[in-house]
Amino acid sequence: MARDVMTIRLHLPQIRVLEVIEDAPGALRVSVESTLLRLRCPQCGFRCRRVHDRRDKKVRDLEVSGRRTVLVWSRRRMVCDNCDSRFLEDHPAFEGALTGRLARRLVADAKVMTFSAVARRLWVPIIRSWALTRGFALHPGTRNRYEIRYTRTQHRPPSRPVNDHDRVSGTHRGFGARRR
Repeated sequence: MARDVMTIRLHLPQIRVLEVIEDAPGALRVSVESTLLRLRCPQCGFRCRRVHDRRDKKVRDLEVSGRRTVLVWSRRRMVCDNCDSRFLEDHPAFEGALTGRLARRLVADAKVMTFSAVARRLWVPIIRSWALTRGFALHPGTRNRYEIRYTRTQHRPPSRPVNDHDRVSGTHRGFGARRR
C-alpha cells in the first residue's frame, strides 16, 4: 500500500521545503530551510559558508486551505572563518516568528478591524498583532503611516453579583464602588 504523500509549494523566495511534518485537518507543519549558500558575518562582513550546527525555529505563515500553518525553519548557526565568531542565519522572508506576508496581512486587516478580531482571524496573540501593527504604523518608511486606527474594547463591570454576600444583600461592588 502506498503512503499518502503531499507536495506543497510555499512561494517564499529562497526557501526550500524539506518535508511535510504534520498534515492534519486543522493544522499543517512544514519543515523548510534556506537556499542561501553564503552569509555575511555581522561582526566583520566576511562571507561565510561553514555551518556550526542547526536550530529549529517555528515561524507562523498564512493559512493553507483554511488550516493553521507553521513552518519549522532549520536555521543554520554559522562560524566565521575570519574572526571565528558564531551567528544565526537571518532570512528576509521571516520577521521574527511570522513570515513577512503574514505580518503584512495582519497590518492590512488591522486597518479595518479591531486587534481582537485580527488575532482571532489569523490565530495570533493579540499583543503580537498590536505590537506589529504599531511598529508598522510608526516606521518612517511605510506609506500611509497614520492610517491605522487604534480601537480598544471598554472594560465594563460584571452584570451579575460578584459573590454570595452581594447576592443576598442586593449590592454590587463593581468598578468605582466604595467599600465600607
